[in-house]
Amino acid sequence: MSLVVNMYKSKIINRYDELPFLKYFHYTDFKGVKFKEGSFRVKNNIVNGGFFYKDGFKRNKIIIFVHGIGGGYSSYTKEIINLVYHGYKVFAFDHVGCCSSTGDDIISMGESLTNLIEAVNYVKSVYPKKKISVVGHSWGGFASLNICAHVKDIESFVDISGFINTDYLIDGYAKYGLNLVKGKVKEFERKANPYIFEKDIFEELNKTKTRGLIIHDELDNMVFYDYSTKILKEKITNPKIKFIITNGKYHNPYLTFDAVKKLLELEQRYDKFSKENKDATDKEKIKLFKDVDWDKVTEDDLDIWEEIFMFLDNVKK
Repeated sequence: MSLVVNMYKSKIINRYDELPFLKYFHYTDFKGVKFKEGSFRVKNNIVNGGFFYKDGFKRNKIIIFVHGIGGGYSSYTKEIINLVYHGYKVFAFDHVGCCSSTGDDIISMGESLTNLIEAVNYVKSVYPKKKISVVGHSWGGFASLNICAHVKDIESFVDISGFINTDYLIDGYAKYGLNLVKGKVKEFERKANPYIFEKDIFEELNKTKTRGLIIHDELDNMVFYDYSTKILKEKITNPKIKFIITNGKYHNPYLTFDAVKKLLELEQRYDKFSKENKDATDKEKIKLFKDVDWDKVTEDDLDIWEEIFMFLDNVKK
């Protein structure tokens, strides 16, 4: 394996667990919410997760929530609970190499789609008569966008800040020094999951009967808009695929503007602290964040979520 690929893997293809200095909400923090464990295999790994629900959930559809990179589904508990309080049963899982699931690392950036395909198969085995929709953010948004190319009976998908595929993701980062080596990185990702590139995602999205909602911010600083949703808007003519474009929410358009501002301030605080304290302990990092109002940092934009609910419910405006 080339030096370039080894460097890429050391930066990105790691294991991701909860960080002790961050706040993770739990289903028990929310009145009436219940949880039932569920797991499935992906090759040699066990993927763990479970169903979030309230008694008497009323909708004939299961939502599969697909988390982004850097942690697990516990990073999105409040978003999962939004869906539960709206009446859905939600299955969420930790990708291979993340949190409660096994795996030394995440294997590749394409692996989230592989995990989602198996998650769909698992949910079908538990609820064979229920419709399935998927909702994902970032790494999970990529998987949600691409699922209709590989599973034909998904009712709908919501892709929040997702990338098209790893080729486009890598192209976006080329301006940060990857330009001369991006071919090697693309080759690694293509070899890891060749099936992803056997189908033209634009062709698949244009002919799919699956409804889709793509939500993205023009200033996204992680999945660049010009290398993802801007291209999708130019190439997708299927009326079943809808778009919501925000400006000024960066990588988290589902949060309020105030929450995004506070989140950026926290990231800047942590970056400054890390540069000045390279050997800081977890205890010192916990102290750094002791004054944070985590409810404010993770406050969801109810207008955006109302759009998501109307889309999932297939309500006509």
